[in-house]
Amino acid sequence: MFVNRIKEISWLDQLSHALESGKGFHGALLGLRRIGKTELILTFRKKNHHNMIMPYLNIQSAISSPGRFCMDFVHSLLESVCNHENIKLVHKQSIKMDLPVIAGRLNDDIYDSVILLISLLDNGEYEEALRIVFKLPEMIASIFHIKVLFFIDEFQEIHSLKHYRLDPYALMRSVIEKQIHTKYVVSGSIISLMEQIFKDANQPFFNQFNILYLSPFTKEDSSILARHVWNYDSLSVNDNAYAIIYKLTQGHPFYIISICERSFFEARFNDFVIDQRLVEYAFIKDVLSHDGKLNTLFEYIFNYSLSKVERKGSLKQPLLILAEEDGLTLSDIAKRLNKSTGHLSNIMKSLLKSDLIIKKDQKYYFRDQVLRFWLAKTSLGKSHDIIADTEIADNFISDLKERYLKKSSEYGRAKEFELYYFINENRGQSICGLKIPEFKRIIKNYITPNGDEIDLFAINDQSWAFELKWKNKKTGIKEIKQFINKIQANTYVYISKNGFTKDAYNFGKNNQIILWEESDLS
Repeated sequence: MFVNRIKEISWLDQLSHALESGKGFHGALLGLRRIGKTELILTFRKKNHHNMIMPYLNIQSAISSPGRFCMDFVHSLLESVCNHENIKLVHKQSIKMDLPVIAGRLNDDIYDSVILLISLLDNGEYEEALRIVFKLPEMIASIFHIKVLFFIDEFQEIHSLKHYRLDPYALMRSVIEKQIHTKYVVSGSIISLMEQIFKDANQPFFNQFNILYLSPFTKEDSSILARHVWNYDSLSVNDNAYAIIYKLTQGHPFYIISICERSFFEARFNDFVIDQRLVEYAFIKDVLSHDGKLNTLFEYIFNYSLSKVERKGSLKQPLLILAEEDGLTLSDIAKRLNKSTGHLSNIMKSLLKSDLIIKKDQKYYFRDQVLRFWLAKTSLGKSHDIIADTEIADNFISDLKERYLKKSSEYGRAKEFELYYFINENRGQSICGLKIPEFKRIIKNYITPNGDEIDLFAINDQSWAFELKWKNKKTGIKEIKQFINKIQANTYVYISKNGFTKDAYNFGKNNQIILWEESDLS
């Protein structure tokens, strides 16, 4: 969903107008992952530009080798030309086999360049092959009397070509610096590396690109996006839900969409009303649960960021310190880790290259506060003030579950099904030191001769009775006694989501009743 971004669209408009007038310049879009850089580019490319083509290439999927990069680059370029010239493309073979066919339909000079490119790649002459690739857009612009505004997504990944003893930035600069009809708009998610490419005086592209930072949404735009996602007649959305969605997500559009979608599905347990507390619950669940989109995204970002730098193992300790408390100086971190500032300084330099943190006024901060919250909870078990609440997240989830889910017996039935499948799938296995028999029969919601209901009754040579309590309070001795009085069984197993009181633990131990908690079923 594309919302607003008027300033950014205007910036791209200025780039295209400058190119049309023969005074073009290059542009670079910098922003966090999933903040909307690609969506902005794709939306802008849909605009009508009569005398201009706008090829698009995401380098992250095209940088496995110089050959793959060159082929994908040229294919994107030729495809854009064919669309402009209304030439129908028929792809029959691999890109390598299709490119000469496509080039031949366009122009003999283009065909000759493609054939030369393929020959150079086959011979491993990658540097000369890249020269051909970067010259081709200007050649096409001259042949067809058009302008070429080439969009390259995740531009920092071109750095990988250095593994082939190439300097891709210097090579590209040497070819494109005098081109008149071709300009580039690049984007990148590793902001620190992108800044190094364009702001470091020792780099080939120093001061060659105009930079625009793609910021998170404003409070107003966040509300507009949330309204898009929650636009259902069956939903009722309180005003406080829009305010909290902005506060929790910091205006990041992908985070907004993820939390809004999660809130939509959870609203069925709250009479289809979305309010502040339900949004808070959806946020916690999506960030911390295994099936959460944001949990999955943050795992990827964290592992990917650390894979790009050295000293991976030593980087985690200062990261965890900053996750617990942001805005610390080098000496603050060194003191907490019991390390010298000299030793830690090198580690922090590597950590800055990961793009997970930034340095401002001699203090270190997480670049993304929502990711910081995820790291604090998943690695430290501590939360910080991204949610203005004194409860720790685990209790927060528990309270909200009871509030929203107790209205529906559907949740209780779902947990009973989970227990049934858990016992069925683990027959013959050991759970918490207890071997589960190869039950001949497992009965869910078993009714005793006295009319009482048992959540699960399993029969082998001996009988096992299971009771499940999925409430917010700890299970006490009274509930356990009521359970064992329902039915005669050889073995009793009581599962309590929130644990047991001390008296209940002692009673279970003395009477050989097996007590499990939620974590035992994972």
